Amino acid sequence: MMITETDFTYVDGLLQDRSVIKISTGPYSGIIFAVNRVQPIEENDRLRLSYDISIIDSTSLFKKAWLETSRDFLNYVGDIIVYILSRPDKMIGNDGTTNSDSKQYSKR
Repeated sequence: MMITETDFTYVDGLLQDRSVIKISTGPYSGIIFAVNRVQPIEENDRLRLSYDISIIDSTSLFKKAWLETSRDFLNYVGDIIVYILSRPDKMIGNDGTTNSDSKQYSKR
């Protein structure tokens, strides 16, 4: 699946030390996760991405424990992270700036 900028938004004000992302479209719409770590790893002349996330909020359709082990979900999150890393106007990390599509989060 091809990720675009409409598939996610940054969530400001939830965690100060990590990027928090809300999925906006598709089967995982509404799920909010924090990016704890992203690390490129070179293996056999190929580059792969290693990352660690925390589920902040899941929808009623998916349990947190299932999401944390679902290869499909984790690959989808990986696609979002790759998209962000490939765009100079996006970021992962907290250096005081975010993209212009940032949203405030309030759990109801």
